[in-house]
Amino acid sequence: MSEYYLQDSRAYVGISLLWHRKFGAGYTTDLGEAHVFTKREALAAHANRDSDVPWPKSYIDARATLHVDAQRVRQGELPREGPS
Repeated sequence: MSEYYLQDSRAYVGISLLWHRKFGAGYTTDLGEAHVFTKREALAAHANRDSDVPWPKSYIDARATLHVDAQRVRQGELPREGPS
């Protein structure tokens, strides 16, 4: 069985693609939170809305990179370090 991610091509977050989130809970840039569709499901979604673009999971996974979400970084959360 082929596995697919479904991109919402109407928008980006920075340079990141938006993917349909698991359980129909909106969209995400995090592949760990993205819904994995069967080929049939992904093609049916694309036929319903052409801005939903199916991508083979293996193709996207091979091109994914780790990044830090700026929304999750706060200077005030840094632990205090004592003298070395």
